[in-house]
This record gives sequence, structure tokens and C-alpha cells, in this order.
Amino acid sequence: MFKKYTPVAALCTLLWLSLPVLSAETGVDYANLPTQVCPEPPIRLDPAVRTVAGGMFHRDLWRASDSLRALATELRTLADDGLYPDQYHLSWLESRRRGDDLDTCEALLASQILVQALSDLTLGRVDPHRAELVWYRHPMTDEDRVRALSALVASGDDPQALIQAARPAFAPYQHLRAAYVAARDNPPRDPWPEIPAGPSLREGDTGERVALLRARLAAEGYTAAEAAVVEHFDVGLGDAVKVFQLRHGLAVDGVAGRKTLAELNRDAEQRVARMRVNLERMRWLARDMAPRTLVVDVTAARVMYYRGGELAWTSRAQMGMASRATPALVSSLTHVTLNPTWTVPPTILRNDKLPEIRRDISYLTKNRLKVLDREGNVLDPGQVDWSNPGGIILRQDAGPRNALGRIAFRFPNPFAVYLHDTPNQHLFDSGERFFSSGCVRIKDAMTMADLLFSDGGDERKAEFSRVLESGRTGNLNLPQPVPLIMGYWTAEADAQGQVFFRPDVYDLDQALLSLLQKK
Repeated sequence: MFKKYTPVAALCTLLWLSLPVLSAETGVDYANLPTQVCPEPPIRLDPAVRTVAGGMFHRDLWRASDSLRALATELRTLADDGLYPDQYHLSWLESRRRGDDLDTCEALLASQILVQALSDLTLGRVDPHRAELVWYRHPMTDEDRVRALSALVASGDDPQALIQAARPAFAPYQHLRAAYVAARDNPPRDPWPEIPAGPSLREGDTGERVALLRARLAAEGYTAAEAAVVEHFDVGLGDAVKVFQLRHGLAVDGVAGRKTLAELNRDAEQRVARMRVNLERMRWLARDMAPRTLVVDVTAARVMYYRGGELAWTSRAQMGMASRATPALVSSLTHVTLNPTWTVPPTILRNDKLPEIRRDISYLTKNRLKVLDREGNVLDPGQVDWSNPGGIILRQDAGPRNALGRIAFRFPNPFAVYLHDTPNQHLFDSGERFFSSGCVRIKDAMTMADLLFSDGGDERKAEFSRVLESGRTGNLNLPQPVPLIMGYWTAEADAQGQVFFRPDVYDLDQALLSLLQKK
């Protein structure tokens, strides 16, 4: 497997021994000599990995006789991180008996393998910004990645210790990693029963599908296994369904409906694959978290405010429906709009508002919507051709019934989304809260505002109250920008190893799994 490296070994060694002379005569950058004369490595390399590995190939890292074996052993532990050890050229590493007899190109390859593993653990195997899975206001450049990896490799010469140090210490990552290993290493002895499609199952129902539901929940430990087939849906079975729904991000009603049955019919391998995908997402989250951060957990429809690295506040939220997904992004909250007006986005105007207006033009008055032209002039709705309205704008005045409520939280992004209050408070009581057109509606939005303005002093708080109570629309900068993560993950675990799954509402898991599997 390593044959294509050996023809240049003599050349690498000769050039290495000739460095003092050649450097003066040719002006070649000998700090990166191996990357110039060694063959293309047989593994995928991030550009930053090439740079960092090219600068460390000459170190004492591989002179210990067991250094390559130690690296290979540690690389095998990456399987516990949901990564694929065979993507790191393990067969070559394990074929080498000693590390102290490597030629220059072989030492470079070993360094490249090590640094790629460090990069995958620290920064993620997949770059979410380049893969268009997450939008970053300030995406990592190659220079950023070089600095991060250089700092890591400078911390020691022990490959095992370097890999262990690169693994995120982030508690959610460690919890999910432990749960992933337990699920992977303890597959069910027999395949889980599958429940055929059919009507929703609820308390009082009877039949074979009820018996299969009971058997499936017993197989996953949600209810005790029965000695005999029981085809009756009793209170105990309803309680088991509720626990399953709670742990899978479903509406908790004790009814095995379409969504609940779809989640129940996932096999053990699919659950393990979902955990693998979310270990990668947790690597991104660990990288992006700052001590003070506002985290929007899209799939759980919740918002969490961290201060000093500790969770200081959390609340429910409403997210974008499947057809109008809330984007995953990393940005910073910069200012708020108090008593906001709402300009109806083009998609909502076309798909939602125009059909209502065409049915009943009084819809505009009932919802306090003004019709404007592109210059902001107010138009008479009766003079507009609603079958082909052209360049009009609908705007809703500020007020308690405004779609944005009393406050909107703004941050740079290319999706025209923001966080905001809402008059539709009753929707926060729903178990599955995917109602919006992409923006994030916050329960207790004014409490969140108080937290974000808490560092601004009495004068800033007084200004906030004056603008709010005036009823007039006004923007107010936050005392300092607040890091914002809008993250999408479909599995997490607690310290006791209990795994909580969420429906993949935007169908993103399989795309990420395919990227992780690419060599």
C-alpha cells in the first residue's frame, strides 16, 4: 500500500542531507521541502494540515521505536468518536515495525496522518461552512486553522497524548460519545419488532398492531416484557408511549400516531448512525461555544443563554416549518428593534397573504396591514389589481398584535432571519413547535432582553424602558455583541447515558453522514 512512496525515499534523504548547501544555491523553501518532493499522500488532507505537518516532519516525534504503533493504537479510538479509523491509512502504520527508521517522506506521511486526526477532532471532520451546512459570519480561514493546529502540536511530542488532548472536553460531547459507544457495542440480540402502517393507536384499542407496539417498547426498555401476547392498549402502555415521545422530541399525548410510529420503526443501526452524525455536530458546537453565548437549539425548539460557561436561562421557541427551515448559523446579536413594524417578506406575501386577500380584502384591515409602493407611499387597497399586484409592500404597524410582538433581536446573516417576540403565545404550549417561516419566535422575549442588557448599566436600561413605553419604533444597540449559535442536532445524551433523539425535521442527517463516510 505504501509502494508509491519508496521510489523517492533516496531523493528525499539526499535533499535532506544537502539542505545547508542547496538552500544557499537555490533559494528553495526547505522548511516545506517534503511537501515539494514527496508524492501525494493517500489520504484526504485539509490545506492547513499540509502546512502544519510540513513544518513538523523533522521533529523527534517519530524517533521512538514504538511511536507509529502508538499512533495506530490511538487512531483506533477515533471509532468511539464516530469517525472511521481506516480513513487514516492505518494499514501502513500497522505494517511498520519501528518509527526510528522512517525516511523523510515517510515521516511526513506519519505527521500528516496525525495532524489530520487532530484537525478532525478539534475542528470537525467536515467544514460546516464550506459544506454549506452552517453559515458563519466569520468562517475559519486556512490561517485560522493553521494557528489552531500549530498550537495543539506544539504542546507535546507524544502522539497518543496529542490526540487525547484534541478530543473535545465539552460535556455534551463526552456524554454523547459514551452513549454512542454503549449503543454500538451492545446491539439488540434480536431485531426490534416493526409496527405496520395503519390508524393511530390509543388507549382502549386492541389487535395485533397493539401487541407489536407493546413488544417494540419492551424491546427498547420502555415497558416490561410480557409473558403472553397482550393486544389491549391500556394505561400502562399509554404511559410508555409518552416516555418514548418525550425522549424523541415528539408531542407527548400517549397516542401512537404517524410521527410516533415512524420514530418507533427506526432500527438500532439507524439510531447509532444518528448518534454518529451528531458527534460531528457536537465537535462544531464545542468549537463555537464561548463562555457567554445565546444558543438556539433548532430541533428542540428552545433557546439557551450561557453566561460564564453556565446555563443562565432557557425558554421555549418556535422554529421554521419543514418547507421554510430555520437556518443553522453562527453570528452575533448586535441590536434590538423595540415596537417593531413588520414588512411582510416576499415569500409570505406570495404564498400566504395574497390568497387571503383575494378571498376577502378586509383581511388587510383585520390584520392592520398597509399597502405601500416601492417608494413607501401608502396605496388604496381598492385600487390594487390583486390578481397581479406588481411591486407592492405589505407592512404591519407596531402594536401588541404585530407579528413580531414588542421586540426583535437583530444579527448579521444572509437569510433575513431574526429572533423576535410573538402575539401567538398559545403555540408555545405545543410539543412540536415548527410554525414560523424561518425566524425564531421566543417565549418570554422581554426576559431575554433584560438578560442581554444586564451589563449596560442603569442608563442603558432606562433608555430601553423609555423607547419601549413610548410605543414608537426604535433600534437600540446591545451593550456588547452577544455570540449567537443557531444549531441543528438530532441526538444528545445526559450524564447518566440517557439518549434523547429529535425528529430530523429538515432531513439533514443523511447528507452529513455521507460526507463523514467520504474518504
